[in-house]
Amino acid sequence: MVLGALGACSSEPEGPPPAEAADVVAGGFGLGTDVRQCLLGRFEDDPSSSVALSIGGAASLDDRRALQDVLEGCITPEALAEVIAAGAGAGVPGTDGERQACLEREVLALDQERRSLLLVGLALSGDGTPDQLDVDLGAVTSELFAACDVAFDTDPGDTDPGDTDPSDTTTAPGSTSAP
Repeated sequence: MVLGALGACSSEPEGPPPAEAADVVAGGFGLGTDVRQCLLGRFEDDPSSSVALSIGGAASLDDRRALQDVLEGCITPEALAEVIAAGAGAGVPGTDGERQACLEREVLALDQERRSLLLVGLALSGDGTPDQLDVDLGAVTSELFAACDVAFDTDPGDTDPGDTDPSDTTTAPGSTSAP
């Protein structure tokens, strides 16, 4: 009896309610209502699959795998490729249609493990807890961007659209910005 009472007091992490989890993921990826409905159904079927959304970097491998199963069940590789390309087009200056098409091709060419890393990493990114997932996600996105000559340089004075080295703080010729 004592063990049963102790078990009842343990507090396992809980994820957001299924509707909130579906909204967070669909909204974060900019996906439509059909994908949101799929996510909602999967989160309802397994409420524990949303735990990683609540605890981010502190999520266990099992929590991340549960989230991965939901994401892979609802977000096709083609949809992920479109999300990556559209995000780069909207958020990275100089990312034209040719570079967006390249990103789509490169995402589709990724093996399953790296595509899964993109899905889970992007769903959990921005939680303020850098961990190995963030490092791995950064490596994959850096490779994708480099393969397509997409710049993600944060130095506003560096106007070289082919500069894919995030550590490059040089300025473009003629720029008045200091490094």
